[in-house]
Amino acid sequence: ATGEMTMHTVLRATLTVAALAFASPALAQTPSLPVETCATSSTPATEAADQANVDAAIASFNTRGFAGIGPHLDALRTVMDHAPSCYPWIERRSDGTLVRAADTQEFLILSAVVSAEPGAGNAVMTNNTYPLAALLLGSYDVEYQHYETAITWLDRGLALQPHSAMLISERISALLGARRFQEAYDATDGALRDPALALTLDRARFNRTAGVALIDLNRLNDAEASLNEALRLDPNDRVAQEELRYIAELRRGGPQRDLLIEAPNAPQQVK
Repeated sequence: ATGEMTMHTVLRATLTVAALAFASPALAQTPSLPVETCATSSTPATEAADQANVDAAIASFNTRGFAGIGPHLDALRTVMDHAPSCYPWIERRSDGTLVRAADTQEFLILSAVVSAEPGAGNAVMTNNTYPLAALLLGSYDVEYQHYETAITWLDRGLALQPHSAMLISERISALLGARRFQEAYDATDGALRDPALALTLDRARFNRTAGVALIDLNRLNDAEASLNEALRLDPNDRVAQEELRYIAELRRGGPQRDLLIEAPNAPQQVK
């Protein structure tokens, strides 16, 4: 097991206004955004009520941390029961394109790409109600170490939006907590290779997480390469620096540490 991990949670890393990593000019991937058209969707009234429940849970988190989500769990589970079968990240409609972005930065990136496509119409940022409810439920369970339950909620969200970086990130946290290290690495590597995420993925964070998983798989050379790539993208990444020092300690015969998935030190404003 590796040492202290600060990857958890999206309520610190992706529900907050994340610093998105723009693709470098050398990136071999070409953006290929998944634009879908739904035959059916949730009714506006139902979705508005569900979004109100999500907003209430977020407001409680902002004041009380993860404990604040607890009283909203039943409401969030009901929200997920209302989730339509089609609720994509980017949805093409007759009057334009809906973009269910994580924040304004992500919307600006995605809308610039989709608006350039023929017939796209105006791109409009809208709520991302059901994946966000799945994220809150999954993050709550990660925080209280109910990792398998967390994975179930996050998988439900990913069934709606398979390219959601915030859901993928939190699912990887749950996999690491459950000591399913190969699956955690595969999910991280898959996100880094996903053309749909080429413009918006926090590549430094995901390379760092890949390195953590690789340490636990005893692939120290590969872990070192991933962590060095994380530092190339973000030279101030102290966690990556600590993990490289940990690798050096392991090579000197030092003891292994227990993996710890940490919650934020203090609640942060959720946007």
